[in-house]
Amino acid sequence: MRAIILAAGMGSRLTPLTLNMPKPLIKINNESIIERQIKFIREIGINEIIVMTGYLKEEFEFLKSTPAIGITLGHQILRAETAGISIIALYNLGI
Repeated sequence: MRAIILAAGMGSRLTPLTLNMPKPLIKINNESIIERQIKFIREIGINEIIVMTGYLKEEFEFLKSTPAIGITLGHQILRAETAGISIIALYNLGI
């Protein structure tokens, strides 16, 4: 089974926290939002995770270098709203 995490938004409602950091990387109790999502996805037995990034995409590169996580990153090239990034994510899944 596969999962897609949409992490491409700018998080503008959380400004100034998101000026230099994407919203999914904000830490709550020493764990980023995206790391928490990945942990929960793994707990229910999903092993293939695609993270669709956009804003500050380079900040997500650490996910690929963490062997225990095993993530595929997909980068949004054009600015798209949620529906647009969902279509790009489905394309990456081959659906």
